[in-house]
Amino acid sequence: MDWHDTDPSDDDHHHDESQATSRKRSSRACDQCRKTKSKCERVGDSKICKSCALAGTPCTFLGPSYKRGPPKGYIHAIEQRWHQVEALLGAILQCPDPRVQNVVSDLQQDDLAREILARVDSGPYGPSGRRNQRADATKEDFFASILQSNESAHADSSRARRQSRVSREIVSSSQGKCFTNFSFFNLQFG
Repeated sequence: MDWHDTDPSDDDHHHDESQATSRKRSSRACDQCRKTKSKCERVGDSKICKSCALAGTPCTFLGPSYKRGPPKGYIHAIEQRWHQVEALLGAILQCPDPRVQNVVSDLQQDDLAREILARVDSGPYGPSGRRNQRADATKEDFFASILQSNESAHADSSRARRQSRVSREIVSSSQGKCFTNFSFFNLQFG
């Protein structure tokens, strides 16, 4: 049951909603409202906010615009997912299953996919990268190897960065047939 059905003041509620829609909150406070740290809201289609109208001051937006960065933990979460995907690709590259190797072979036909697989292979998660890692490698060495593999990718031509529609279709059609028994462990980075 909806709470509106049992509310005795239902008519008052709809009146409040129509008032709220006529007030528009600015996505950015005007200079005067910033200075006085007051709420900056316009009534209707007015170009001047309530506070400036009451004070008789011009409603200007000359001050700097401060853009918020991403929410706390967002970058870390993306990096963690990126590491998980690279680890999964590294595990796929090492998998001896013929079905998996057929998918890898199909991917190698595309320039962009081949470039990505080569980066993963030589990076810390790939077979070649793991063979080249020292036994006493630190977390900093690990991240340095990731950055190094990314820097080499920027030197490649733009043609290699394009992915053809045909190769995407080949990969899409192959995905339904493979990896039915392939399990992956969850990596945690701290």
